[in-house]
Amino acid sequence: MPNDYQTVKEWLIPYKENIQRNLGTFRKNYRKYLEEFDWEKSAVVDICYRGSIQYWLSKVIHENIIGFYFVADMSDENEFNKENLMIPCFQEEEDLRAEKSQIWKNHKIVESLYTAPYGTIKGIDKDGNYETFTLGNNQKHFIEREEMNNGINEFISQYTKIIRELELTVFDVGIDPKFTDALFGNF
Repeated sequence: MPNDYQTVKEWLIPYKENIQRNLGTFRKNYRKYLEEFDWEKSAVVDICYRGSIQYWLSKVIHENIIGFYFVADMSDENEFNKENLMIPCFQEEEDLRAEKSQIWKNHKIVESLYTAPYGTIKGIDKDGNYETFTLGNNQKHFIEREEMNNGINEFISQYTKIIRELELTVFDVGIDPKFTDALFGNF
């Protein structure tokens, strides 16, 4: 589309009035929804990577927002990390682009585990309720996501049980961001 901007713009001319009307409604409903949050006590949480959602949300609410990420692009070339605080939780500090991170290398798998049963939100209605797109394969096969989540919970429960039985703590066995990242490398 960037190369065909003018062509696409011409295609949209007949729909301009409808688009502007719908955007106005969408904008009004979304702003009303966002006003309900205490932004001083809120943060963006995401798997990865550049912080564009955090950046654009901060522009809409006119406040900086903290963002917590599994991994993030903390390089100077990433224009989205300049105004808001981005905190990558599972990457080494010197690995600014998370290129060594197993989570980054496997982020598509990680993202497939985190999905909502109701689908992707496309907007907010006048009453503050979510409007969603048609259910996709992630929702049609949500039972598989629940089974994966149960397996992950079972693994964590067994691991922590063993640690307790050995009278150790998670710090004694080295469960830290490096361990977590390495675990994702075992997919």
